[in-house]
Amino acid sequence: MASRPTIPAEMLSDTMDVYTVGEGGAYTNKAKSGEPCRLAIVRPGTATGAPERAELAQLRRLYWGPGYTMPAYAQVEVDGQRWNVVPETVAGPTWLDGTVINWQCDVVRAE
Repeated sequence: MASRPTIPAEMLSDTMDVYTVGEGGAYTNKAKSGEPCRLAIVRPGTATGAPERAELAQLRRLYWGPGYTMPAYAQVEVDGQRWNVVPETVAGPTWLDGTVINWQCDVVRAE
């Protein structure tokens, strides 16, 4: 059986480290290191007003390959900047047989 296409490697031009909650509630447990990814801007074209556009400006969409499943509550570090995974946005589009093509989620800048 021929292999199925995935995200081209050149699109995953960033790398991320994934952190989960450790002692004291801080994201200190490194769950994954050096995972290829892409951090993309979410276009505010669908926003109806200035507050909604401002909110979308803080949002990014994170893409990565099918080999790693992101925890629902996690923080990622890309290029030295930390981002919080938005709960319930982790999704993996699939082929008809259920095989994940790639993963994606929304992230917001961590404070």
